[in-house]
Amino acid sequence: MWEWLNTNAGAVQAVAAGVSAFVAWKLVALTRRYVDLTGILAESAKQQVEIAKLQAQTAKDIHEATRRQQKLVEDAKAQAERQLSSMAAKYLAALAGLSSQTIAPSALQALPRISTQDLDTFSQAAIQANVKPDDADAAASGLSWLAGLQERVAVSQNSQQFSQAETTMYSKTVRNVRESLRKLTNFRPASEEY
Repeated sequence: MWEWLNTNAGAVQAVAAGVSAFVAWKLVALTRRYVDLTGILAESAKQQVEIAKLQAQTAKDIHEATRRQQKLVEDAKAQAERQLSSMAAKYLAALAGLSSQTIAPSALQALPRISTQDLDTFSQAAIQANVKPDDADAAASGLSWLAGLQERVAVSQNSQQFSQAETTMYSKTVRNVRESLRKLTNFRPASEEY
Protein backbone atom coordinates (compact mmCIF):
# COMPACT_ATOMS: atom_id res chain seq x y z
CA MET A 1 0.00 0.00 0.00
CA TRP A 2 2.90 2.29 0.69
CA GLU A 3 4.22 1.64 -2.68
CA TRP A 4 0.91 2.52 -4.28
CA LEU A 5 0.74 5.74 -2.24
CA ASN A 6 4.28 6.64 -3.28
CA THR A 7 3.49 6.00 -6.93
CA ASN A 8 0.29 8.00 -6.83
CA ALA A 9 1.48 10.65 -4.40
CA GLY A 10 0.45 13.49 -6.70
CA ALA A 11 -3.04 12.10 -7.11
CA VAL A 12 -3.36 11.42 -3.40
CA GLN A 13 -2.26 14.97 -2.68
CA ALA A 14 -4.77 16.29 -5.19
CA VAL A 15 -7.59 14.25 -3.66
CA ALA A 16 -6.49 15.30 -0.16
CA ALA A 17 -6.39 18.92 -1.29
CA GLY A 18 -9.89 18.54 -2.81
CA VAL A 19 -11.27 16.94 0.38
CA SER A 20 -9.53 19.63 2.43
CA ALA A 21 -11.04 22.33 0.20
CA PHE A 22 -14.49 20.70 0.46
CA VAL A 23 -14.22 20.46 4.26
CA ALA A 24 -13.01 24.08 4.41
CA TRP A 25 -15.91 25.16 2.18
CA LYS A 26 -18.37 23.18 4.35
CA LEU A 27 -16.80 24.72 7.47
CA VAL A 28 -17.16 28.20 5.96
CA ALA A 29 -20.82 27.45 5.08
CA LEU A 30 -21.52 26.13 8.59
CA THR A 31 -19.75 29.12 10.15
CA ARG A 32 -21.80 31.44 7.95
CA ARG A 33 -24.99 29.65 8.99
CA TYR A 34 -23.89 29.90 12.65
CA VAL A 35 -23.24 33.64 12.21
CA ASP A 36 -26.69 34.11 10.61
CA LEU A 37 -28.42 32.17 13.41
CA THR A 38 -26.48 34.10 16.04
CA GLY A 39 -27.58 37.33 14.34
CA ILE A 40 -31.20 36.16 14.37
CA LEU A 41 -30.90 35.21 18.06
CA ALA A 42 -29.31 38.58 18.83
CA GLU A 43 -32.11 40.41 16.98
CA SER A 44 -34.71 38.30 18.81
CA ALA A 45 -33.06 39.10 22.16
CA LYS A 46 -32.98 42.78 21.21
CA GLN A 47 -36.71 42.68 20.36
CA GLN A 48 -37.43 40.93 23.66
CA VAL A 49 -35.55 43.67 25.49
CA GLU A 50 -37.58 46.32 23.62
CA ILE A 51 -40.82 44.49 24.43
CA ALA A 52 -39.79 44.25 28.09
CA LYS A 53 -39.07 48.00 28.10
CA LEU A 54 -42.47 48.70 26.53
CA GLN A 55 -44.16 46.43 29.07
CA ALA A 56 -42.36 48.18 31.92
CA GLN A 57 -43.36 51.59 30.53
CA THR A 58 -46.96 50.42 30.08
CA ALA A 59 -47.04 49.08 33.64
CA LYS A 60 -45.62 52.40 34.87
CA ASP A 61 -48.22 54.34 32.85
CA ILE A 62 -51.03 52.15 34.17
CA HIS A 63 -49.78 52.62 37.72
CA GLU A 64 -49.58 56.38 37.22
CA ALA A 65 -53.08 56.49 35.67
CA THR A 66 -54.44 54.42 38.56
CA ARG A 67 -52.77 56.73 41.05
CA ARG A 68 -54.22 59.80 39.30
CA GLN A 69 -57.64 58.18 39.20
CA GLN A 70 -57.41 57.36 42.92
CA LYS A 71 -56.44 60.97 43.60
CA LEU A 72 -59.41 62.21 41.58
CA VAL A 73 -61.74 59.86 43.46
CA GLU A 74 -60.29 60.99 46.80
CA ASP A 75 -60.60 64.65 45.78
CA ALA A 76 -64.19 64.12 44.61
CA LYS A 77 -65.00 62.35 47.87
CA ALA A 78 -63.41 65.14 49.92
CA GLN A 79 -65.31 67.75 47.92
CA ALA A 80 -68.55 65.79 48.39
CA GLU A 81 -67.85 65.52 52.13
CA ARG A 82 -67.33 69.30 52.31
CA GLN A 83 -70.49 69.93 50.29
CA LEU A 84 -72.50 67.49 52.42
CA SER A 85 -71.16 69.00 55.64
CA SER A 86 -71.95 72.50 54.37
CA MET A 87 -75.49 71.54 53.37
CA ALA A 88 -76.05 69.68 56.66
CA ALA A 89 -74.80 72.75 58.56
CA LYS A 90 -77.12 74.99 56.51
CA TYR A 91 -80.12 72.80 57.29
CA LEU A 92 -79.16 72.49 60.98
CA ALA A 93 -78.91 76.26 61.22
CA ALA A 94 -82.26 76.64 59.47
CA LEU A 95 -83.90 74.08 61.75
CA ALA A 96 -82.46 75.71 64.88
CA GLY A 97 -85.47 78.03 65.09
CA LEU A 98 -88.02 75.22 64.91
CA SER A 99 -89.53 73.80 68.04
CA SER A 100 -89.71 70.03 67.93
CA GLN A 101 -92.79 70.12 70.19
CA THR A 102 -95.38 72.08 68.22
CA ILE A 103 -95.82 73.08 64.61
CA ALA A 104 -95.32 76.81 64.25
CA PRO A 105 -96.48 77.91 60.77
CA SER A 106 -94.58 81.20 61.03
CA ALA A 107 -91.34 79.34 61.82
CA LEU A 108 -91.95 76.97 58.87
CA GLN A 109 -92.52 79.94 56.57
CA ALA A 110 -89.33 81.56 57.84
CA LEU A 111 -87.29 78.48 56.89
CA PRO A 112 -85.30 78.77 53.65
CA ARG A 113 -87.11 76.91 50.89
CA ILE A 114 -86.10 73.24 50.76
CA SER A 115 -86.18 72.41 47.05
CA THR A 116 -86.18 69.03 45.35
CA GLN A 117 -82.99 70.06 43.58
CA ASP A 118 -81.32 70.79 46.96
CA LEU A 119 -82.41 67.38 48.25
CA ASP A 120 -81.07 65.68 45.10
CA THR A 121 -77.74 67.50 45.50
CA PHE A 122 -77.69 66.50 49.17
CA SER A 123 -78.32 62.83 48.30
CA GLN A 124 -75.68 62.83 45.53
CA ALA A 125 -73.12 64.39 47.86
CA ALA A 126 -73.91 61.73 50.47
CA ILE A 127 -73.39 58.97 47.89
CA GLN A 128 -70.07 60.45 46.68
CA ALA A 129 -68.89 61.06 50.24
CA ASN A 130 -69.68 57.42 50.98
CA VAL A 131 -71.38 58.24 54.28
CA LYS A 132 -73.59 55.82 56.14
CA PRO A 133 -76.71 55.65 53.94
CA ASP A 134 -79.11 55.53 56.91
CA ASP A 135 -78.03 58.97 58.14
CA ALA A 136 -78.21 60.67 54.75
CA ASP A 137 -81.46 58.93 53.79
CA ALA A 138 -83.10 59.79 57.11
CA ALA A 139 -82.05 63.43 56.80
CA ALA A 140 -83.18 63.66 53.14
CA SER A 141 -86.48 61.91 53.86
CA GLY A 142 -87.20 64.14 56.86
CA LEU A 143 -86.24 67.30 54.97
CA SER A 144 -88.50 66.23 52.12
CA TRP A 145 -91.40 65.76 54.54
CA LEU A 146 -90.71 69.17 56.09
CA ALA A 147 -90.56 70.70 52.58
CA GLY A 148 -94.03 69.29 51.90
CA LEU A 149 -95.35 70.70 55.18
CA GLN A 150 -93.63 74.00 54.40
CA GLU A 151 -95.37 74.08 51.00
CA ARG A 152 -98.73 73.25 52.58
CA VAL A 153 -98.36 76.12 55.06
CA ALA A 154 -97.25 78.49 52.28
CA VAL A 155 -100.32 77.86 50.11
CA SER A 156 -102.78 77.90 52.98
CA GLN A 157 -104.85 81.07 53.27
CA ASN A 158 -106.23 80.50 56.74
CA SER A 159 -104.69 79.43 60.00
CA GLN A 160 -103.57 75.85 59.96
CA GLN A 161 -105.10 73.18 62.06
CA PHE A 162 -102.85 70.18 62.44
CA SER A 163 -103.98 66.77 63.59
CA GLN A 164 -102.41 65.01 66.54
CA ALA A 165 -100.80 62.53 64.08
CA GLU A 166 -99.27 65.40 62.07
CA THR A 167 -97.95 67.05 65.23
CA THR A 168 -96.45 63.74 66.42
CA MET A 169 -94.93 63.11 63.00
CA TYR A 170 -93.57 66.67 62.94
CA SER A 171 -91.92 66.27 66.35
CA LYS A 172 -90.31 62.95 65.40
CA THR A 173 -89.21 64.28 62.02
CA VAL A 174 -87.57 67.43 63.39
CA ARG A 175 -85.70 65.42 66.05
CA ASN A 176 -84.65 62.70 63.56
CA VAL A 177 -83.54 65.21 60.92
CA ARG A 178 -81.46 67.13 63.47
CA GLU A 179 -79.90 63.92 64.78
CA SER A 180 -79.10 62.69 61.26
CA LEU A 181 -77.67 66.06 60.18
CA ARG A 182 -75.44 66.21 63.29
CA LYS A 183 -73.84 62.95 62.14
CA LEU A 184 -72.99 64.56 58.79
CA THR A 185 -71.33 67.78 60.02
CA ASN A 186 -69.31 69.14 62.93
CA PHE A 187 -71.31 72.38 62.85
CA ARG A 188 -73.63 73.04 65.78
CA PRO A 189 -76.03 76.00 65.84
CA ALA A 190 -75.54 78.45 68.70
CA SER A 191 -79.05 77.79 69.96
CA GLU A 192 -81.64 75.23 69.03
CA GLU A 193 -85.23 75.00 70.14
CA TYR A 194 -86.41 71.66 71.40
